[in-house]
Amino acid sequence: MDTLRATCLGAAAVIDTVLLLALLEPRNWRRAMLPAFTLALGIWLWHAGAFSRLLLEETAGPLATEVRFALALVLVAGLLLIPGALLHLALRLRRYGEPRGPFSLPRAAAYLPLLLLLPAAPYLRSSGAGPLELPRSWIALHVAYLCAVGGFCAWELRRLRRSAPSPPTAAFAAAMAGTLTAVCAAAALLQLLAAPRWPAARPAIDLATMLLPLPPAILFAAYVIRHNVLELVIERTFVYAALLVGGLLFHHVTLGAWASALEDRFRVDFALIEGLAVLALIVAYQPLRQRAAEALRYLLGARVARERNLLRETSVQLSGLAGQAPEEIVAWFADRLQAALDLEGAGGWLLGPGDGAPRRSGAAPEVAGELLLAAHRELAEGRAATRLDPAGPAAAELLQAAEGSALIKLPDAGAPGLMILGRRRGNRDYSEEELNALTLLAEQLAGTLRTSRLQAERLAAERRALQSEKLSALGLLASSIAHEVKNPLSSIKTIATVLAEDLGPGSPHARDLKLILDEVGRLSARTSQLLEFARPPRERGAPVTLAEVVEQTLAVLRHLARQRDVALRLEAREGLPPVAGDEASLKEIVFNLLSNAVDAAAGPGAALERRVDVLIAREDGRAVLAVSDTGPGIASDILNRIFDPFFSTKDGGTGLGLY
Repeated sequence: MDTLRATCLGAAAVIDTVLLLALLEPRNWRRAMLPAFTLALGIWLWHAGAFSRLLLEETAGPLATEVRFALALVLVAGLLLIPGALLHLALRLRRYGEPRGPFSLPRAAAYLPLLLLLPAAPYLRSSGAGPLELPRSWIALHVAYLCAVGGFCAWELRRLRRSAPSPPTAAFAAAMAGTLTAVCAAAALLQLLAAPRWPAARPAIDLATMLLPLPPAILFAAYVIRHNVLELVIERTFVYAALLVGGLLFHHVTLGAWASALEDRFRVDFALIEGLAVLALIVAYQPLRQRAAEALRYLLGARVARERNLLRETSVQLSGLAGQAPEEIVAWFADRLQAALDLEGAGGWLLGPGDGAPRRSGAAPEVAGELLLAAHRELAEGRAATRLDPAGPAAAELLQAAEGSALIKLPDAGAPGLMILGRRRGNRDYSEEELNALTLLAEQLAGTLRTSRLQAERLAAERRALQSEKLSALGLLASSIAHEVKNPLSSIKTIATVLAEDLGPGSPHARDLKLILDEVGRLSARTSQLLEFARPPRERGAPVTLAEVVEQTLAVLRHLARQRDVALRLEAREGLPPVAGDEASLKEIVFNLLSNAVDAAAGPGAALERRVDVLIAREDGRAVLAVSDTGPGIASDILNRIFDPFFSTKDGGTGLGLY
């Protein structure tokens, strides 16, 4: 009986402690009702006090006597707090669903029975008795009060079942009402009928009475956890500690006595045998082995908390980097991993589409592109985001060449690439938790890179839409200006021509009139270009031959090329398909392209050999025209503007040719 009593009360104390601490979470204060806390507190005082008093039964001395008296007061306080919390709960259920008001006087009056501690304290001190050893009249009065309060609370729970906001709440209210009714009935039967009638069974009756509050507490915990009514978030370390305490308690009250008897009989140290058995179980069972390794690491490693915080901050800040360049994101990520994991270095390579040239980011070393692509393919085939062991010869060679400790494959959905983690200081290995964290962070990094790419595409689309609107407005404006300017220019040209004919070539104003006519002619040409720019595209004519168009254009440009000492070379291959397009527009395109090439080959910064090569070939059923020159090329800062209308680097250019 002693062993059973210690086991049951100890287990109940552990359960009550976990539930009470869960309810005391700060995030739950606004969600749970106050009587739930006071009821859990009363049950915990009852069970924890009974278990602590049981452990001190064999102790002697003045201090032990005072401690037992204090624990008896704790037991009585829990015994009186339970019906008070039930009454408070019943009063609160009458206004279920209404906003919380101030702590009213009727609810405070529910806890008035706690004042009975004052007359009970002298009796407990003088007699050294426990709460169930009080006078029978006191116990009968308390049981009657408990049954009345429990019945009232069960009635309110049944009423709540009919108006519950959800089926789970209705089911819980019905189950709790039945449980409270059964508990109150069991308390009355045990203490009012069974205890006086069978005094010899008093220890078993008292143990059953002490455990009566446990079923409602377990039912409440099951409902809360199953339906996530409260955010019961407890530190994992505390849960492990509670399990350890429960295991030690079970060992003390059950296996301890048996081990002592066996030691006396066989003269064997069973503590050593138990230790070897636990060690063998840890070695044989992988989850226990991993947990034991983590526990030792956390116990002996001071850097674990810092590492966790840095990795958590990395995860929080990573999503905010969406929109930046991929190289910048990967470099930032590598720096964070280097600081969190105490690495000698970290970096990455981003692979272009179609196995393009890798782009280095962070502290990634120079490595052959073929090796990177081969290692990326090996990791992709292995479907592992993080690899410590080489997945193949290329991955092993890459780790060795870069002097790294781990490879991280960036998923192709974001931006395909690889990350290399340098060696860890002290040549430490990665734990299972670190590998899991690296895998999750790699997936989050891929998501951030994918978001950045989508944002860049969206911005590019917006720029193109804005450019189209601007060009449309520009075309209308150019057409309007050209029409407004063309008629006055014709009038000026006519008047100037008549004046020049009347005055003759010997007039002192002949030179001025010629200048006026030249400028008017130049403006008329520009106006015609603007009208051509604004005019809707012409319908496609008959199919034309690209080689003929290029040869005709080269015939016009050869004289200009000879003047500027530029060699023109044409290579037209056979089997070219005809081109569906307007011949005049095609000639204009080719003329602008070739004249720009001649200007570039003869301009400043060009090579000594001035040459323009023209190639016309067939590729996948298409006719391809390729023009190359020996000029200096186009500066990178203006490369994205060369097809904008009216943008030109030439003094006399209109900027409409390439457009």
